[in-house]
Amino acid sequence: MNNCSCRQNCMGIGVLVSIVIGIIAGFLAASGMLAVSTPFLWALFAIGVVSLGLLLTLTVVSSARSLRCICNSLSLLLTGILGTLLVSVILLVIDIATASIIGAIITGLLFLFFALLITSSACLLRCIADCDD
Repeated sequence: MNNCSCRQNCMGIGVLVSIVIGIIAGFLAASGMLAVSTPFLWALFAIGVVSLGLLLTLTVVSSARSLRCICNSLSLLLTGILGTLLVSVILLVIDIATASIIGAIITGLLFLFFALLITSSACLLRCIADCDD
């Protein structure tokens, strides 16, 4: 697979899975079955920062083929990373009751962006490893 066309199938499925995870997490947070604690938010923030650093390192040391794969998945990967960072900071700074509707929506967004980070990272690794769809 010379052109890294794995982006279409894998990324589309990743976006759908992320949206479903975000909706489920929002409903669970609204019903009070999902409680997001401060250490969990700090862990997600750290994962986002480390992912951003690893993406920078991968971009610097990669070959031309890997760069094509990175370029194909970069927008979704950066959306997942930056969304996770931003929403985790919002939940850390602003004291929102997670049982409220706004808190449930923001918690759902946090899980959506984190799932997008994970799925787009998996798609990037699959593309770099030259796996067929």
